[in-house]
Amino acid sequence: MSLKTQAADLARMLTVDPVDAVVWQPQDLSAILRDQMGQSVTVDLAAAGLNPPGRDRAARPIDTFADLLHHARPPIDLLRRIKHFAKLNHAHPTTLPRDVASVLYFASIVVARRRCGTWITDLAETDLRAGIRWATQQTWVDERTRALLADAEGLFAAEPATSPCTEPNNAASVTERKAGRTDDGDG
Repeated sequence: MSLKTQAADLARMLTVDPVDAVVWQPQDLSAILRDQMGQSVTVDLAAAGLNPPGRDRAARPIDTFADLLHHARPPIDLLRRIKHFAKLNHAHPTTLPRDVASVLYFASIVVARRRCGTWITDLAETDLRAGIRWATQQTWVDERTRALLADAEGLFAAEPATSPCTEPNNAASVTERKAGRTDDGDG
């Protein structure tokens, strides 16, 4: 074994990946998700460099992640930004644990499809179903969010006639999604 190989092996053994360094307990994940749902969407998007949109014309104000995910007519652009925020946090979990980011990711996709009639992902249907199923099975996910995710089964059957959300003419059809022609191409 060369000195260079030994040095590389030693460096690998001494390097602690912060992502893998923390093992989150269910009660911790529950508390973090609950806290995140109460956080300001605008502040967190700005902190992530995602330039939150100005105040929307939504009937009910949207201040927090919970407000957005449980809004009857959420702004589709904001859902896209939350999905991207969740992806960033999943890839680099310095702010949120990966599992919490994953729940936000799948919840934003479900809400966009269920309430806006728009697919905001390029994920294959099997991967999307598996992710949603995983999220609904997490004991630490609050009942309201779990119910939102569990309601996703009907998403794959029929296509909504119109988009009731605040961005008109943006409903991607099932055919477009399956052909890979959706909003932003980032999954």
